[in-house]
Amino acid sequence: FKHVGKVYGVAPRNADRIINTYLDRPRNTGVLLHGEKGSGKTMLARLLGMKMGELGYPTIVVNAPFKGDGFNKFIQTIDQPALVLFDEFEKIYHNRGDNEGSQEKLLTLFDGIYLGKKLFVLTCNDMYRIDNFMRNRPGRIYYSISYKGLDIEFIREYCEDILNEKKHVESVCKISALFTDFNFDMLSALCEEMNRYGDTPEQALALLNAKPENSNNAHYD
Repeated sequence: FKHVGKVYGVAPRNADRIINTYLDRPRNTGVLLHGEKGSGKTMLARLLGMKMGELGYPTIVVNAPFKGDGFNKFIQTIDQPALVLFDEFEKIYHNRGDNEGSQEKLLTLFDGIYLGKKLFVLTCNDMYRIDNFMRNRPGRIYYSISYKGLDIEFIREYCEDILNEKKHVESVCKISALFTDFNFDMLSALCEEMNRYGDTPEQALALLNAKPENSNNAHYD
């Protein structure tokens, strides 16, 4: 994995913490990254892959619904420490009761019943499509990181780098709080429009396809 440009926000700190925990624990470690698209899940997953690569450990990307004892034993036979990445997990593995790729068939893999030392990273957009037996179970999934839009540190740092008029940085931060989930697409488009026309954030948002009232069918008085 390679990043283009600067990595913003808390992603570098989170990546260092996850890897430090993984290296310190004697068994498998699971990480669930869940929340809005464009909020940083994939960025953190790629950063983890890069850092693991620097340590000499490979990343295995699972993009088909492999499951059952055969798959679990196969992962076990890889005795080298590795990151196993399930991107968009809930789209590949359906929830309990589904015959095709059901999540419950991976529980024993995450439980650590199979010996090994893997860093399992799962990304998903919809937490409610994750099996109940994975939630609040640190023995299976040690970390659960929620992404409800960009954090304010990310937004401020990005604006300081990108905006021509730095005086608008705090205004963008305040406006982002009006959105239920303020994602990177919104932030980059807003900064682009402000730089192009010298707009204030309010002027740019008047025309952009980014409106607080469109967030998750929220109602405003």
